[in-house]
Amino acid sequence: TSIKNRGIQKAHFYVLGGTLMPAVLVEMGYLTNIKDRVLMNSKTGQNKIAKSVAIGVCNYLKNLKK
Repeated sequence: TSIKNRGIQKAHFYVLGGTLMPAVLVEMGYLTNIKDRVLMNSKTGQNKIAKSVAIGVCNYLKNLKK
């Protein structure tokens, strides 16, 4: 997508640490940013974002096996 990759950050959010299973918080963009908002509100943008997340999960799982 055209959204800037801000990398992996660590934080102590309850939605991540308060679970009994592995968890990830994925931020898709910022609604206050017009380009991000347009992308996130379009079907094409939503499909690109979903595909990018799926690829990221698959890449992570592949690296676990190594």
